[in-house]
Amino acid sequence: VVRWLTQARWEPHGLERVQSLQPTRGTILVSNHRSFFDMFVTLSVLFVEHGMFRNLFFPVRTKFFYTNPLGPIVSGFFSGFSMWPPVFRDERKSMLNPIGVRQLLEVLAQPGSCIGLHPEGRRNVDADPYSLLAAKAGVGHMVRETHPDTLIVPVFISGLNNDFLDQVWMRVLPSRRKEATTIRWVFGAPLRAGDLCEKGDAQAIADYLLHEEIFNLAEEARAHDCGETARQATAAG
Repeated sequence: VVRWLTQARWEPHGLERVQSLQPTRGTILVSNHRSFFDMFVTLSVLFVEHGMFRNLFFPVRTKFFYTNPLGPIVSGFFSGFSMWPPVFRDERKSMLNPIGVRQLLEVLAQPGSCIGLHPEGRRNVDADPYSLLAAKAGVGHMVRETHPDTLIVPVFISGLNNDFLDQVWMRVLPSRRKEATTIRWVFGAPLRAGDLCEKGDAQAIADYLLHEEIFNLAEEARAHDCGETARQATAAG
């Protein structure tokens, strides 16, 4: 469904950096966070189009996906029930979240598996699509606890919003299709967990991934965007 809705708008860059990946363990994909659909569409590019990764998992907050009756329906519809494990924000978090982390570490021991994480920890609603929030230490803890040979792939994404119906209209209505935003990715080179641990503690690792690696990919995306705008202006003129 996600692929059908969005594929006409795809513009991936940097795939050559990851297409030859043959990791002996699972992979952690880290990206900026602009919409609920970021990881679903990103993994569609990697899995459907390029055959990468067989088992996909996205940790999500329990709110809605695990407490609302519609949560499982949305999870199955968009992600094939890959929105797991639940992340608790209430009094249960100290007991249950460490269990989820251990389960993810077990997943990462399996070749062909992929976990999608957002260092920002929440959606960025700033009007500037290239802006980034402060990094949360969670992804850094995961990097420090996983096997040193686990690979981390940074990626920047832009062009999606949270309005599901808007995604539908941009696919089916000719008037909206002309105005549809390009979904642009820039994939970065894989990074080894053991090397990232040399950056320091969990917060330092998260800061590096978001404000160095993903920031640089955002600048690449900005350059592609400016180039496309210039080409459109030339064609219109």
